[in-house]
Amino acid sequence: MLADLPVELLSHIVEHLPTAQSVAHLSSSCHRLNDYVEREGWRIFAQTRFPSFQTPPHWRDASHALATLSRNWDRRAFVARYIEPSGSVTRLPEGSLVPQWRRPKGQTMGFQPVIDSYEEYTGSKWSDREEVVAWSAGAELVMRVKTMGRAASHRRADFGDFDHRGHRVGWITYRPFSSAQGRDDITSVNILRPSQRRPPKRKEDGHSVVVGTASGDLTLLNLQNSLSLVSNSEETKYRDESPRTNHSLDVSSSNLRKDAGDPVTSYFVTNGRRVQSADVSSSKSPLLAACLSERTVALYSIDSQASKIAPLSEITAIPKERQKCRIWSTHFLSDTHLAVGLGPSVEPVHVYEVTPSGLSKTPVRKFGLDANDGAVDARLDTSGTVKPSSSVYPIAPLPASSQAGYGSGQLFLTGGYDGVIRLHDLRSPSAHSATYQDPTDDSAVYSLQVLGRERLVAGTARHNIMKVFDLRLASGRAYHYVDVGATGAYTLPDHLSAPPADEEGPPLYGSSTQRRGGDWNVFVSPRNQRPEQNSSWRTRRARESPIYALSAPSCTSPSLFAGVENNVVQFDFVSVLDRHPDPVFEQGLRLVSTNAHHTTTNGNGNGVESINGKGSGLETRLDVRKSWDPAQDALNFAMYEQSREGAMRLRVQRGVGWVKGELEGYDERWMDASRS
Repeated sequence: MLADLPVELLSHIVEHLPTAQSVAHLSSSCHRLNDYVEREGWRIFAQTRFPSFQTPPHWRDASHALATLSRNWDRRAFVARYIEPSGSVTRLPEGSLVPQWRRPKGQTMGFQPVIDSYEEYTGSKWSDREEVVAWSAGAELVMRVKTMGRAASHRRADFGDFDHRGHRVGWITYRPFSSAQGRDDITSVNILRPSQRRPPKRKEDGHSVVVGTASGDLTLLNLQNSLSLVSNSEETKYRDESPRTNHSLDVSSSNLRKDAGDPVTSYFVTNGRRVQSADVSSSKSPLLAACLSERTVALYSIDSQASKIAPLSEITAIPKERQKCRIWSTHFLSDTHLAVGLGPSVEPVHVYEVTPSGLSKTPVRKFGLDANDGAVDARLDTSGTVKPSSSVYPIAPLPASSQAGYGSGQLFLTGGYDGVIRLHDLRSPSAHSATYQDPTDDSAVYSLQVLGRERLVAGTARHNIMKVFDLRLASGRAYHYVDVGATGAYTLPDHLSAPPADEEGPPLYGSSTQRRGGDWNVFVSPRNQRPEQNSSWRTRRARESPIYALSAPSCTSPSLFAGVENNVVQFDFVSVLDRHPDPVFEQGLRLVSTNAHHTTTNGNGNGVESINGKGSGLETRLDVRKSWDPAQDALNFAMYEQSREGAMRLRVQRGVGWVKGELEGYDERWMDASRS
């Protein structure tokens, strides 16, 4: 009997179980195995099947969430929508609450977002977390703080409103009084993580952000919401009157708390040079590396107690005689190495050492474009060989892996003007160890986001194309959703029902004979919005926008943010028919009974309540639209698979709720474009 086996053998068995469902079945066998799975089994499964993801020790929920997330990525299952400030918006430095955010105006083209985001766990459950995302909107900084799980109800009710998923959402914007659109546009945004704040972050503190601008300002901000700075009487007055009078809450009077003031805590000395890009190291005592005036890289320490911070060191990465070359990006590979992307150049990637005294004067390593560079025998004459040149824009390090035998910063990815994404290895003499390239599109790569060692997302310069590359070897995938047996789904209302499995589609939820994976592209341009419906998309140029920025709060987050012209798009990788979605979404599910047809909401944390409150066992139906698109603002995109063989087939999304599941291996919203 399994229950009689020693723990060591049980651990080996769990290592070979292919799915979370298999582990759950083992857990239900008997009390002893249930105890073992709860104590060790879920941890072993999560670390074995998802080795590149760093998760908090909520192993049961982590296994559920990671397995669900992997399936949704493989099936291209997501719900996307534009995000912008709404509800009660804190506007700084005025210190006021405004009922509506106004988009920047006065420029011939929309703003080009720069995005940063993170999340931290705040409780004892997987869903207890706080997500922070900030982006540039011209000369204005926009920040959203979302509190999820039990912390949403435990936080003071004075900051933010609840969204349809039961998450508390608060908005903060900041724009200096003297700033002008265009001249003072924000070019870099870096949020300090809670562990990097000195003194350590307290619950009542705001959020620290390093912001660089085109006019040469580089500042450290501490952003706090206005409602935490005023008396309860003023807050109540605002909430009572603002819906009727459309007024803002002035907190510049005696109602302001003593610790309120200018959000700028530190100025970094740039001597007025344009900030091209900037990055903050991941250490607890962080450093800031900024590209100034296209040729210089400056290194700063971050000290919120100092009003003015001079650079520790500066280097000139590009000689003056190379007039056509410029620095495009800087990124810390680790606490000891900084990568610089430049071009056009035959060696567009330079790596500098970070020492206690500052940056090394010369690069410790340069990377070219030819894989044979650095590996060619030095005795061979290659002087007559014409080497290719290009520019490198984004740089993204891969997470460390003890299994693969490399530490932090030894492997990193770069995106180039030539449309090629290259994997570089500091230990290898070759210029790159691997390349990722779309055979159907060679437009420049403007942004990169690495999701563990599982996937790579790239934003390109043309046609709103966002590319997804699977970094896993076909024969080396530790987890695949198609190994899961069918588990059933919620019954849908008649007008939203999917076809039976024996008709034109696969089961609503469960196994598929086709192992969907590989690389694919999505057009981040909505098919269900006419240009006149959204002023942000009135011009053809906006509809053909590059993907300027990509950011994910963490590699385990189901959300991904993409910056396009004049907008930020949030992708939530979920299946609208999933009976058991990621726990962070369960609270937003809306069910209707088969006879009463009234919506029920959860109160016990599992996403549903019984219809009559007594566990009647009546059949319930999932209201897809109210669960996933109550505001009817979900976007419908198009996508196609990257392939060197055969014709490309364009797939398009139906609206949320109109699901048929007619394409095997795809999410139920996808259909062939010829049928749209």
